[in-house]
Amino acid sequence: MNYFQATDSNSESGVCLPMLRYVADNSNEIIFLASNIDTIIYANENFNRLTDSLAISSPQEETVWTFYFSEEAVSSIKYSLLSEDGDGNNQIRYEFFTKEDTSIQIDFRISRLDNGYIIFIGNAVVDHYAQTANDPSSVYSDLIERTNDIIYELSSDGRIRYLNPAFRKVTGWEVDDWIGKKFYSLIHPKDQSLIFGRFKEEVRYGSSSTEQSVRIKTKNGGYLDFHFQTLLISLKDGRSKVSGIGRDVTTTVLKLRKYKFHALHDDLCQIPNRKYFKIKLEEAFYDRPSYKGPRLAVIFIDIDRFKYINDTLGHLMGNEVISSIGKRLKQTFIDNSNVFFGRLGGDEFAFLVTDFQSIESVTSLVEDMKAKLQEPILLSDGHRVNITISIGIAIKNELYENSSEILRDADIALYSVKARGGNGFDIFIPQMYVNMKSAFNLETDLRNAIHNESLTLYFQPIYSWKHKQIICFESLIRWHHQKYGMVSPAEFISIAEKSGLILDIGDLVFRLTCQQLQRMQDRGIMIPISINVSPIQFFRQDLAGLIRKYCKEYGVSSKLIRIEITEGLDFNSLPESVKIMQELQELGIQIYMDDFGTGYSSLNYLLNFPIDALKIDQSFISQYGIDLKATTIVKTILQLGKCLDIPVIAEGLESKKAYRALREIDCEFMQGYLLGKPLPGSEILKIKPNRLKI
Repeated sequence: MNYFQATDSNSESGVCLPMLRYVADNSNEIIFLASNIDTIIYANENFNRLTDSLAISSPQEETVWTFYFSEEAVSSIKYSLLSEDGDGNNQIRYEFFTKEDTSIQIDFRISRLDNGYIIFIGNAVVDHYAQTANDPSSVYSDLIERTNDIIYELSSDGRIRYLNPAFRKVTGWEVDDWIGKKFYSLIHPKDQSLIFGRFKEEVRYGSSSTEQSVRIKTKNGGYLDFHFQTLLISLKDGRSKVSGIGRDVTTTVLKLRKYKFHALHDDLCQIPNRKYFKIKLEEAFYDRPSYKGPRLAVIFIDIDRFKYINDTLGHLMGNEVISSIGKRLKQTFIDNSNVFFGRLGGDEFAFLVTDFQSIESVTSLVEDMKAKLQEPILLSDGHRVNITISIGIAIKNELYENSSEILRDADIALYSVKARGGNGFDIFIPQMYVNMKSAFNLETDLRNAIHNESLTLYFQPIYSWKHKQIICFESLIRWHHQKYGMVSPAEFISIAEKSGLILDIGDLVFRLTCQQLQRMQDRGIMIPISINVSPIQFFRQDLAGLIRKYCKEYGVSSKLIRIEITEGLDFNSLPESVKIMQELQELGIQIYMDDFGTGYSSLNYLLNFPIDALKIDQSFISQYGIDLKATTIVKTILQLGKCLDIPVIAEGLESKKAYRALREIDCEFMQGYLLGKPLPGSEILKIKPNRLKI
């Protein structure tokens, strides 16, 4: 007979009720009685201790038994009561909520009495892991106690049922503080949804084993990275539990984060690198449809003449310049969520601007950034460097199919600025692509022309009116393109200098010049030929070695060669420049300073370089007698040449009036279309060098 089979005071057994209550209160089991309307009308001392409740001894308190079970368990209990045979011997394990967020496993025997009341008699479950850990005879007890990995067991609703001692060692929490609480309460808020989803999958779909890395909260308020391996275990009674092992992988995660940072960031500037920038651009490109307006822009920036800084101050100082740019970018944009920036490599940086209001707002940002970056940079060696930057901008529109295209167009816009001399910015327009493609095709054709020796030399005479004879020929490169006809040297020489083809052209010009000297020598014409040399050739080609090579090959004297240099030579490389000039003069080669007067350091050249002749730029000669300043400059240069005993040649002579005016101020040497236009080598062999008629 059950304890409360007769509880009615009118029944014959009513006299037994006090005794039965005494037995129940002193029982090791959890016992409580509920009415037919689910209100608990009695609970023993074990129940009260477990739930921290005041003694429940009368139905007036109206505590319902369903409060202590999950909805699923309540449904299961009510269903079993409808179908049970009333003997109360069927034992089923349920999750019993002792407090608001704490639960334990209890094996309950639940029966409905004759009067409709329900009696609950239960025994708390001793956890398997706890049994194993506390059993000295178990082969696993020492392992569970001593391991640094957290071993745990969860109920089907995610409550912690067991934790081994490693939990306290690793997290600082007491084990008892977390038994019965939800496991996800330990997880970092940003990881909770992830692990909760995995847990539900395990229980619902019966996943046998899963692995997951999450952050676990420690008692000191921090978080540790853990890798969890969980296993779903099905019990004999049809229920399930989740067991597993958690390993502290914080050190490994920190190393991986460090490696990832270095993989996605530039070591010098500590800002995103090319790879990271392209990842962010790819994400932003597809997140912002073009039909919603211009919400994405890519900006390329490049430091003008950065190679000059590297070559003159050294790579360490060059790195300081790059690093300073990176710092300024971080200071300017680190808090701007609409701007993502990075270093692509070398002196190139890129920006991704999103969700802007108008194109004007982008150009305003660019102007502010340009002003900030161009502020003087003080280097550790004491140098104060002033830089200028070129900027290319591409705005996303409906024509772009992928992020690579907008990157390409930002680069093309940058190239457009560079082609104009730098220190500015351009927004990409389709015509730039046409121009770029044309330049690319022209470069390809130029490369082929050099290889096929399709470039030819023309020669323009330099006269002495006093002796009425040619004193020198200037060699001028010409390119007759099969499709475009005669291509201007100003156009293809610029391409050659940017592509490095200028060195190949230089080699070809020296060889063709020596060939021409040989032909002239065979006819008894011993007139020198001058060759224009760009700054790139001057410093990167072994000019003296090249001239020796071809002079020997064609059997001509190096004394018949003149070298024309411009004021574009780097004055900061004075020792190297002087050394190269001395090597040339040791071969008997004279050096002409071309376009004299157009640079800002003309007098420095005369002071420091061994110059044999000056050529006054045609911009002054064409204005001689017309513009007072130009006339004064020409007279001054002539007087300067006489004082220094350096011959002066007037370039670009095209009128008889200018010819007579120059004769009046005793300018002996002249060159221009009036005296003779550039001619192919075969034609100058027919010229009589000592006959000059004006």
